[in-house]
Amino acid sequence: MPDLNGIAPVLFALFGVGTGLALRNVIAAASIRAANRRAATILEEARQQQSALVIGAKGEISRLRAEAELAQQADREAAAAEAERLRLREVTLGERESFFAGREVAIAERERTLVDEAVALDVARANVNTRLAEVAGLDPEAARTEVLSRFTEEAERETKRLQATLERRAQEDAADRARDMILTAMQRVAADHSAEHSVTHVKLASDEMKGRLIGREGRNIRALEAATGVELLIDETPLQVTLSSFDPVRRQVARVALERLMQDGRIH
Repeated sequence: MPDLNGIAPVLFALFGVGTGLALRNVIAAASIRAANRRAATILEEARQQQSALVIGAKGEISRLRAEAELAQQADREAAAAEAERLRLREVTLGERESFFAGREVAIAERERTLVDEAVALDVARANVNTRLAEVAGLDPEAARTEVLSRFTEEAERETKRLQATLERRAQEDAADRARDMILTAMQRVAADHSAEHSVTHVKLASDEMKGRLIGREGRNIRALEAATGVELLIDETPLQVTLSSFDPVRRQVARVALERLMQDGRIH
């Protein structure tokens, strides 16, 4: 029979080793399970964090995209507004350019018309003086000087005044303002001439002079009217005859010629 005293320690030792191994396995298994649970927890937390980051990133991307779209829309609207402003400005400038071009043409045409009228008036005055000299024996230069002296002085004063005004305005304003002044001055001068009376009265020394002015069979009055282009009106008004014409220069020429003819006694 074996010795139990010798085997018992061995058995206890084996039991202890087995128990230790079993306990270690249990502890190891528990540690593994705990590690697995911790790993699962960490993984879940990582997944949640990743999901939160993805959601946050998507939200940020959406926000940035919305801001970018708003900025682009604002830029497009600003660009469209600027383009419209430039278009309207171009249209306005084009209209102003056309307006001033038209005014320049009108002013140039008016200037040519005035020059033509001035030339025609000079020719008419020369013809009147020549015909008066032929009829009454007057010196053409003397008649012209006497009749036109006050008109020349007035024209010179008006010309100097307008010239000074234009020079001052030309320094202050643009060229279109000066053109406006020229046109206004032309219109005013034309209006002043058109507003003058169409008749001039000539005083007579006696009513007998009316018959002498008429002449034999109306020759004197017809000759005077033909030479001056002015109508001589003889009515019942005492000591007065009337010269009728819309041209004030012709009326003045006729008045001077008539007065000189009466003074010299050449009307008979």
